[in-house]
Amino acid sequence: MAKASGVEASIEHVTALIEHAAAHHLLHEPSMLQDRKAGRGGSEIDALNGAVAAQGEAMGVAVQINRTLATLVRLAEAMPQYRRTTKEALG
Repeated sequence: MAKASGVEASIEHVTALIEHAAAHHLLHEPSMLQDRKAGRGGSEIDALNGAVAAQGEAMGVAVQINRTLATLVRLAEAMPQYRRTTKEALG
């Protein structure tokens, strides 16, 4: 996506960012997890991975991981037993 969008992103820089996040934000809880724990419905998956998937597909870039992740989250959110038990299971 970066290359197709004209954004320079070296593998070294991306790797350094991932390593920094792993070293300094290990206990961070993403907002989608916080929402699930609090029993709030929905998520921002469409604005995150869904948007990347749509943009990639429009540009002809393979974005299978983002598309799959967005689809799996949407499917999980649609399951009544998931909505009912997530707060207790994650809690």
